Amino acid sequence: MKFFRFRKKRDNGRFSWKNLSPEFRQKKKAAEILIADSRDSADYYVMLIIATLIITFGLVENNAAVIIGGMLVAPVLFPILALGLGAASMRPSLFIRSLRVLIASVVLILTLSSAVAYFMDPGTFVNTQVELRLSFSILSVGVAFLAGFAGAYAWVRESLRANLPGVAIAVALLPPLCVTGIQLAHNNVEGVASSFLLFGINVGGIFIASLIVFVFFGYKQVQGIVEKTMKEEQAERADE
Repeated sequence: MKFFRFRKKRDNGRFSWKNLSPEFRQKKKAAEILIADSRDSADYYVMLIIATLIITFGLVENNAAVIIGGMLVAPVLFPILALGLGAASMRPSLFIRSLRVLIASVVLILTLSSAVAYFMDPGTFVNTQVELRLSFSILSVGVAFLAGFAGAYAWVRESLRANLPGVAIAVALLPPLCVTGIQLAHNNVEGVASSFLLFGINVGGIFIASLIVFVFFGYKQVQGIVEKTMKEEQAERADE
């Protein structure tokens, strides 16, 4: 009679960086989705308009909950992450397109928030929520970088993408820019400078952190996929 011994495989629980790196097909999928979500489509601008109005009205009411709700709706995080992907994959076409979308978004946000503020009493905007966006510190740089790192990492790891709304709240891209529009409407040059600088710090932190994440996880490998997807997007625009 033969006796068989069954050995149970043990999980030694050792951490390995290799376990963090996604497979090529996962990188391909992540890149394609990010490129699609960051393009300047009608849906993108509709959500951006809604988010801008919600946040501006939240600033008027000095209501943090309303402002947070607007941040959850805002899609501006996507073109900034796409900037990082374009740089990491060395595809100028994606980088330039994402930069164009970001600039157009900034102009739209400033226009809307300024228009709303123009018809309101300047005293309406002297409150805690506005004042919070008129100052910054070295901690603002750290928060922006960490939020950008979290956003890019969550995008790389498909199972973590549900955390992206939390990243949008942490980095708070739109509120400082809406405050810039408000200060523009009331000719407050100092307020414009300080709030826009805070927005710039947030954008820079996210871009640098996302670039580091995408480079670390080898997203240069998907440069062919990025180029192909961008050509398809350009062909689609030409047919419209």
